[in-house]
Formats: sequence, C-alpha cells, structure tokens
Amino acid sequence: MKTNIATRISALLFALPVLVTAQTIPYAAVKSLQDCVEELRRIDGAVAELTLEHTDAVDTRSFRLALETPKARTEITVASNGTFRLPPVAKEDEDNARIVHTLNKGALTLSVSFDAKGQLPLDPDEKQTIAQLCASMVERFRAADKVFEKLFKIMPDLKGTQIALVGVAFSSEEPSKGRVVLKNGEKAVASFDLSQTGTVSWMFEKYDPKTHRIVSEPKSTKWKFNVITKVGKESDFAPGAILLTKAY
Repeated sequence: MKTNIATRISALLFALPVLVTAQTIPYAAVKSLQDCVEELRRIDGAVAELTLEHTDAVDTRSFRLALETPKARTEITVASNGTFRLPPVAKEDEDNARIVHTLNKGALTLSVSFDAKGQLPLDPDEKQTIAQLCASMVERFRAADKVFEKLFKIMPDLKGTQIALVGVAFSSEEPSKGRVVLKNGEKAVASFDLSQTGTVSWMFEKYDPKTHRIVSEPKSTKWKFNVITKVGKESDFAPGAILLTKAY
C-alpha cells in the first residue's frame, strides 16, 4: 500500500484475485462488493470504484465482460480505467446469475478501490488542535463502520486492517505572502513560508495532533491541508495516528 501526498490521498486498494481465478464470477459475490462501493460513495469526500484489470501489468489484451442469467446474456461496458457497473438482476435470478469474461483463468483481477479526499477547513479555528480539526472526517468514517465490517467479511484476508490519518500535507503552487506555522501550545515548532512553492508534510508520529495546531500569519491568510492516510494493521501505525476505521 502506498501513502501519497496529493490532491487526492490514496487511502485504500483492495485486490481480490481469488474471485477471478476462473472465467466466471458469481453475480451475488460481485453484487455484494458493488453494494459496499455504493455505500462508501455516500461518505463526504470519498471516491469508491469496482474495477476489473489485468492481473499481469504487461498484459494489454482486450476483453469483454457479460452478465449471464437463465433468461438472457447482457454485455457489460468496462471503461478504459477498468471500472464498471453491474446491470440489475431480478431477485429470484441472482443465485443463478454469473459474470463471465473472455480471457483465460486468472488473467483478470477484481478490485475495490477507495480514495479519501479529506482536507482540513480553508478557514479553520486556529485555537483547535489538528485532532479537533480532523474530528468531522473521523465522524463521517465511523458512520460507515457497518459498511467496512461487511466489506472486510467478504475479504477475510483483510482481517485486522484499519485506515488511519498519519499526518497532514500542505502544497503551494504559487508564491504568496505570509507563512503557515505549526505550534505546540504557543511554541512554534515548524513553519512553511508561503513565498516558496512545494510541499511540506507534518507527520503525527513527530507532531502529536492532540497538542499541535496550525496557525496562519498573517491571520487573514487562507490555506488548505490534505490529510495523509495509511492502511495497515494496528501494529503498523506510529504513535499519534488517528484511526478512521476499526479493526474487523
């Protein structure tokens, strides 16, 4: 798993090759994943997709995807980035429906991708700690606990996996006046000069989000920080990490 600093912070990528070791995939299994994806999209700032891609990165063969039921065969459109949507199936036909592809066994990998685009407010309360500023994002994720629990049950290999905030990143593409200061109480411990361009990251393992806050100087300066997320087991996280999901 990678931790990226960008406009979109890549939070999670689940790979499910077990579902496509054959040329057919049970409709019900894929439908369960799609239902989870649709629930995750309801989280403010979240992007979730169901994706079908070549297992081998150098494989460029074209393929077709179709839904087969006892009553009909329906072609499924797969976008250039591998995303697709399942056609609806009558409830009584779901158990006998299947997804088929035209490549050999194991040639394709089914994945659920989840990106968190969390950002701290443009005009934050500078008296609040970073942890307090992140609280609304944590609340949104915890509201989706049941979805993550269902998703992790479908994918037992992910047992114990968690998503956490591990830092904040600020990027400046154009020089401006002022600076952004990281403070522990009233003591300045780090800063970013807005006359410079580039990216600065402040990781929670070094700067405790419960005691540090971000201040702009002058106070009229507007700024925006992206959160940095990490996926792993609880033991993978350094002190200071703010958990977005529980371990299942």
